[in-house]
Amino acid sequence: TAAGPEIDGSPTVNITVPSNNASVADLVEITAMASDEKGVAKVEFFVDAVRISTDPAPPYRAFWDASTEDHGSNHTIYAVAYDTDENKSGSSTILCTIDTTLGAPSVPTLYAIENITDSSALVTWSKNTDDDFQNYELFYDSSTAEDPSLYSIVVTDVTDTSVALTDLYDNVDYRFQLHAKDIYGHRSASNIVEATTLDITPDAPFIIGVYDIQDGKRISWSAADIWDFANYKVYESADSVLTQADELIANITVIATTYLEYETADTTSYYYFVSLSDLSGNTATSEGHFAEGTVVNNALQFDGTEYATIPYFPTLNVEETYTLEAWVYMTGTKPYMRVIDKSPVGGPLLQYALICDPRVGADVCTGSNTGDWARYHSEQSVSTFEWHHVAYTYSEGVIIFFIDGQPVDTTVSGITSACSFETTLNIGRRKMYDEFYFTGNIDEVRVWSVVRTPAEIAAAYDTNLTGSETGLVCYYDFDEGSGDAIHSPVGGDGYLGDLSGADSQDPSWVESTAPIQY
Repeated sequence: TAAGPEIDGSPTVNITVPSNNASVADLVEITAMASDEKGVAKVEFFVDAVRISTDPAPPYRAFWDASTEDHGSNHTIYAVAYDTDENKSGSSTILCTIDTTLGAPSVPTLYAIENITDSSALVTWSKNTDDDFQNYELFYDSSTAEDPSLYSIVVTDVTDTSVALTDLYDNVDYRFQLHAKDIYGHRSASNIVEATTLDITPDAPFIIGVYDIQDGKRISWSAADIWDFANYKVYESADSVLTQADELIANITVIATTYLEYETADTTSYYYFVSLSDLSGNTATSEGHFAEGTVVNNALQFDGTEYATIPYFPTLNVEETYTLEAWVYMTGTKPYMRVIDKSPVGGPLLQYALICDPRVGADVCTGSNTGDWARYHSEQSVSTFEWHHVAYTYSEGVIIFFIDGQPVDTTVSGITSACSFETTLNIGRRKMYDEFYFTGNIDEVRVWSVVRTPAEIAAAYDTNLTGSETGLVCYYDFDEGSGDAIHSPVGGDGYLGDLSGADSQDPSWVESTAPIQY
């Protein structure tokens, strides 16, 4: 055989059909074997040094229309293989001779494509009547550069003149061609027929879940199974209906199934949506997936010089029956430390106070609007560096003390008078003489104008309230977490320190680990 062209590179390639010095005619099938350690990218076929075809995938082959060549003329055939790094090498050159006495099969006729859907089509053709028929071979692909060759189906029954294709892609321009082959290996090719599959909207993604991660959320969804993927879009919405006003948080142009959203407001609940678009602009959107915000419980931290103020409002005058509650985390103990205190600057008009020092205590008014008062303590104490619920109820002189939702002591004071003063409520100190400052954290401060029963206290002492409970005067859960204001859903709002603005007596915001259920 003659030597092929000198082309540098590492792939290897050899012509396998036709053999060297073969006689050929009409439609000549040329096949080659190629290999490379990095992978073969394509094989080019040349006849008389002119490239006639390129095949990107095995089996590597081409078809040369030799029907117009002269009888007895000689021709050269060789192939060039390329690897994935564009290195290339050539095969040895094959010599062949045209013999017009070799009869080719009758040329088949390919009819118009029928029953076209987004993924299927029916291909039909004329029946071959030659005595030496071997098979039909249907070729199809979406290339426009050369004859269809990427996909092929062999049909061996001469009477079988149709193929139902079911593996097509939507919205693709396909080209089809049929070859008839005889028992001697000779071929003839039909006309080329074109058809376009239907364009459809992709299936909507399904959101598998939205998961809490550090500083954000992880949104996961089902993978797309489309060839013409364009993008995913991830949206965040306040409700279950996606609108143009909702926030687009991600535009993802690679096929993925996860998005990490950082720096979310983790206390806020959202609906998440994922849309999938194809290259034609068809878009399908998932149903909204509800993700409840992570509740962050906050508290106020007092260093022994700080407090919070609730300006006077009339219902703070609870008079003859009331309940005071709070959660405390003491980091130190001093006599008569105030959790809740209603008294003015300089006294003597004290009305009521909840004490923890570490015994649970109460200051109560003893004379009608005289400001006289008396102090009572439970026999039990609460430990430092642990969260505890402390409370007492007062009803016509009877005081019941509670720790962690349970009654621990009862005192009959004999006091039956009620007081009513237009004085502020302080949290964390006694305002009357600027003393008895609390050291530690305070959460869930509650003032009631009713005597809560032991069963009611036990049922709700560790539960975040709605604010609509009967007899609730004011309620501060301190879940604002920042700023100077503290809010109550009933009664009146307050502020940190002595002024409704930052000052040196403002307690600090901290995350609460009190076992409050939300």
